[in-house]
Amino acid sequence: MSPLVGLIVTLWIFVNLGFNAHIVGFLWLLSGFLYLVWVTRFFRSPVPQLDMT
Repeated sequence: MSPLVGLIVTLWIFVNLGFNAHIVGFLWLLSGFLYLVWVTRFFRSPVPQLDMT
């Protein structure tokens, strides 16, 4: 039940954001994806893992 409530709240927040927030969010997502492509040399090496130990 909790994941469904979280999804509904997230969608509600996303729908009520302004246009500029959508643009900034998309650019942030795109820059993260491009960084991932660069770090993995276009997915030829494994994705880096975070070791929390």
